[in-house]
Amino acid sequence: MPLVVFVAVLGLRAQFASRATLPDDAFITYRYAANLAHGQGFVYNRGERVLGTTTPLLTVILAAARRIGCEIPNTGRVIAVIASAAGAALLVAVALAATGSVPVAIGVAVLTGLSTYEAQIGAGGMEPPLLVAMMLGSFLLLVRERYAWGALLAALAALTRPEGFLWWALYGLYLGGTGKLSRAALAAGLAPIAAWFGFALVYFGSPLPHTVVAKVLQGQSPMARLTQPWQLFAFALGRPRYLPMVLAAPSLMWRHERRLALPLLFSAIFLAGYQVARPMMYPWYGAPLNAMLGLTLVFVLDGALRLWEAPAAGGRRWLHRGWTLLVVASFLLLVHSRAQLHWMLLTQAPPPEWRQEMARTVGRHTGPQDVILVGDIGYLGYYNLDRHLVDTYGLVWQAPRALMAAAMSQVISDQFVSQAIAAVQPTVYLPGMTAASLAPPPGYAIERWPDLPGWKVLRRTAP
Repeated sequence: MPLVVFVAVLGLRAQFASRATLPDDAFITYRYAANLAHGQGFVYNRGERVLGTTTPLLTVILAAARRIGCEIPNTGRVIAVIASAAGAALLVAVALAATGSVPVAIGVAVLTGLSTYEAQIGAGGMEPPLLVAMMLGSFLLLVRERYAWGALLAALAALTRPEGFLWWALYGLYLGGTGKLSRAALAAGLAPIAAWFGFALVYFGSPLPHTVVAKVLQGQSPMARLTQPWQLFAFALGRPRYLPMVLAAPSLMWRHERRLALPLLFSAIFLAGYQVARPMMYPWYGAPLNAMLGLTLVFVLDGALRLWEAPAAGGRRWLHRGWTLLVVASFLLLVHSRAQLHWMLLTQAPPPEWRQEMARTVGRHTGPQDVILVGDIGYLGYYNLDRHLVDTYGLVWQAPRALMAAAMSQVISDQFVSQAIAAVQPTVYLPGMTAASLAPPPGYAIERWPDLPGWKVLRRTAP
């Protein structure tokens, strides 16, 4: 069954991916991979050792693919689509291995296959699908008592995205608390982490991605405070229709399946961490939580079906059956909503691709000696590898903290422009269409590009 699910979901994800555009953030990692493949080092700008990507593992994989002649954007999309389909198949394999219930396996297969959220994340060419596949794969190995291999996958999840470190830590604690942490599992779980930390400390000076610091500071801006983490995660999970199933989990956890503590504890700490740090939110941040919902549903559905068949007398019997009906009804509502959204996404017109052309436009009007300051640096950076690009958000350079904190304010002010220019002293600055009314600071003049209508470009006039 997992193989059938993999093939079916792969077809759905590929169909959606062929109609979607890659997000700008994906190309930041792509530029790191391109520079690494071309022998320039693990850098965004040549000669500047700043860790501005949160996925070292995917960066290395993409760089290796480029070395053998594969195009990085296409490879990134293929990896994400395959990982998304693998995640669905792994969830079904967990259901079969942990519960032995074919109805539960079919249920989670349908739910995962129709997930519009996972389809969108899979089409994005980024690391969340790979992270989810690593996490689910390690849980499957835990269920099958392959603890060393599971610890290795958990460690690789930690190198795929920062949230993976939480999974890796909880995974190790679970093995230790249950007496399953053998020497082989300990070595397998620590070796990749130690290797990366050692390299990052020597090469970058810190294993903490600079993007994490920047986005936490951005989260203090007025725009970020308007976006609550709970709203984005509720969208990822499927809105309130999932609540009866999740609320059933704690009471089923200790009675039926102790391993359910792992996804539940991860979800609780994950949400609490984001609520406290309040970084600037992006939709793909909810991918691990969506995977934890899938693991939770495996055991909640199985527990509900067991309650239906469990011997009980009088009112307790009807209480058990009522609870089962509530869980199944909420599950069917969630499947129905996902089917509707999935059909809508597959039938709507694909969005126009404009960022790639814009990147080439910037390349035509600038030279390799120019320093370009701009907000979004994904497409611009990847399609202009010989340009020195600096972002106003402070993701790939050591920007002043005050500048990073102001980068996501709702209004681009003259004061912010002056701060950004003073910090970078760029040759060219593209504030964007929203800054059309700003006056140029001293030493800069307005420049209009006919092939970039509506944008204000500031070019340095003084040496």
